[in-house]
Amino acid sequence: MFDWYSAGFNIMMIGLLECLVIQWVYGWRHFNRDIKAMIGFEPGAWWRICWWLFTPALLAFIVIFSLIQYSPANYDGYEFPLWAEIIGWMMPIISLIMIPLFMIIELRKAKGSFGNRLRTIMRPNLKWGPRLEEDRVHWLSITKNQKVLRVNNSVPHQPIKK
Repeated sequence: MFDWYSAGFNIMMIGLLECLVIQWVYGWRHFNRDIKAMIGFEPGAWWRICWWLFTPALLAFIVIFSLIQYSPANYDGYEFPLWAEIIGWMMPIISLIMIPLFMIIELRKAKGSFGNRLRTIMRPNLKWGPRLEEDRVHWLSITKNQKVLRVNNSVPHQPIKK
């Protein structure tokens, strides 16, 4: 029963949420810039289309289709009782509930109106970017010629001070 509930639905949902947040909240331009900093060149159009459209659409299709085609867990013809099904569903629910839970926690910690708090938590903080100083300097040099990513109401990125 562990295999039935732990390895499918929640992984697809987390992957779908990652694609949506990276491409639609963080932004594909920032993501491309980060990939360029890591591998030395910007990914081609095919990869951008895959990350922006094909992968989220395919993952959404898989999630929807798996919900439509759902059947209770069984083992050699034995169907588990309802209480076991509920416990089985708790595995993906517990891992998925962490995403909105931590968003709510961050919203509560932020200051201002709801809209301002939401905008604040959707932006990277000053520590965002590569941790090693030489990687951070390289990353900042790439971002210098592009539109600067603003942090918490228009404070540009700075090297981390020790």
